[in-house]
Amino acid sequence: MGVRKKRGFTLVELLVVISIIGTLVALLLPAVQGAREAARRATCINNQRQVALALITLESQKRSFPGYTNKVGETPFPATWVVPLLPNIEQAALFDQWQEGNPTVVFLNLLVCPSDPPADRTRSPLSYVANCGIPDIQARSMGGDTGANGVFHDNFDPNNARIIGMDFVQRADGASGTILVSENVNARQWGGQTFQNDGQWRVTEPYITLNAEKFTGMTWSPLQATEPSDSESFKTRRINGRKDDFSDTDPPGNVPMEVARPSSFHPGGVVAAFADGRVLFLSEDIDYHVYAHLMTPQSAQSSLPDVPLQGSNNVTWKSYIVSDADYQN
Repeated sequence: MGVRKKRGFTLVELLVVISIIGTLVALLLPAVQGAREAARRATCINNQRQVALALITLESQKRSFPGYTNKVGETPFPATWVVPLLPNIEQAALFDQWQEGNPTVVFLNLLVCPSDPPADRTRSPLSYVANCGIPDIQARSMGGDTGANGVFHDNFDPNNARIIGMDFVQRADGASGTILVSENVNARQWGGQTFQNDGQWRVTEPYITLNAEKFTGMTWSPLQATEPSDSESFKTRRINGRKDDFSDTDPPGNVPMEVARPSSFHPGGVVAAFADGRVLFLSEDIDYHVYAHLMTPQSAQSSLPDVPLQGSNNVTWKSYIVSDADYQN
């Protein structure tokens, strides 16, 4: 009786099995990545909801929202919008150090989007930015800023201070139609730190007072009403515009003011929290005039220009009435 030889896989069969496994992995990978991004986005939404509720609570205590720069301590020391918020996000001891003239910074997970992880967790990275209205440099050229243009202003400089409370926000557009915070991948440090030539990071007053609006805030521009949409400045200031063109180590003077806009690594848009505490996902494709209206607490009194919308002879940027369908799915 002959011995039957054991038959193994042929090379062709092995290659077929490998190709099938590779195909299945390729089909499965996008689903896994999608699930991970969905989880990261959910965390970002939860972070912003907590930040928005902390801001609303702070406003109810102080009768005003913080500025994008603020006076802290007896000296006083300039601080970004995050510092007055610290007691409301369970960081009262850290706030006390700022009040005592010792501006200590730490990594706060609540202030970081998991889709935008920092390279260094030893300082004060920030993913979320506050609604600063129109840039101060534009406001000065237009005769001054008003509270109708945004929520967070320069409360360190008494000449620029705009004390905005919830009653002001609710009087016209309403809390549900006003963005409080969103995310920006080009935001820098909530502690106001700047990179020095010696390779060290430190808190410096000029950085905070001159650059907090740019690196811890978001703005809208009335100039966009007459500016072509293919201009380099608009390519930057639109939602998710040119977000990979700028580095944290770029000197502040080399980074344009237009980076103060919502941007994220979430596909298709950004997470934004409104003054009523709800959090939405804003598409990167919403019209810029809609974004401008969502930034203005009182659109009719704001610097929105009386310029006709493209394709309309009767409706202007200022007179446009925002519908939920303009920015909600």
